[in-house]
Amino acid sequence: MIELKGIQVSEVCQIFERINQSGKPLDIFDIVVAKTFRPSSDKVKGFYLRELIDDFRAINNSNYMLIDDLTYLQILSVLINKKIPNSGVLNITNRYLNNIRSEHIEAIWEKAKISILKTFDFFENHLRIKGPQLIPFRYFYMTLAFYFYENTKPDYDFISKYFWYYSFHNEDLLSNTTQLWSHINLLEKHKDLSAKLHGIKFEVVDTGSN
Repeated sequence: MIELKGIQVSEVCQIFERINQSGKPLDIFDIVVAKTFRPSSDKVKGFYLRELIDDFRAINNSNYMLIDDLTYLQILSVLINKKIPNSGVLNITNRYLNNIRSEHIEAIWEKAKISILKTFDFFENHLRIKGPQLIPFRYFYMTLAFYFYENTKPDYDFISKYFWYYSFHNEDLLSNTTQLWSHINLLEKHKDLSAKLHGIKFEVVDTGSN
């Protein structure tokens, strides 16, 4: 064990690159795993992001479970951005993924697992797309996981039209982070509207007329 104090994260990463990875740069997932790691003790529960993702992948044999680590991390970053105020996770780029904390992930993880599974189920069993290699834009994982998060009455007709429209549009409309957040705002408005409509109670009133 090497204990280092009073140095910046970037310096720690350089040490890992030289010693642990034999000069191979760490990717952002490796860095977030290291930064969020928390050993267990009598007072706190341990946290290990890599184990969390690996255990999730073992839930079933769907090909979608095997999407890459970065995609999982970016899905979580979107949910953290939208659900945890002042998280500092303002985007899905490396600069902001670096701000993810273990408590952020713990706050959303249980509901995130449900939304991610619903996303995979939507692709595989509603759209009949049997593998991630056929998903045209990887950002679909993020937009739809957000749509399914805390959504008890998803509108499958709407999101099916959403998926096929943007998949086959003659321009790439979901290939950068600006477009990603625009899509998330669109889906958020639809979620809010649907929730309001489902909350309206309709009552039949007998006016006494024929």
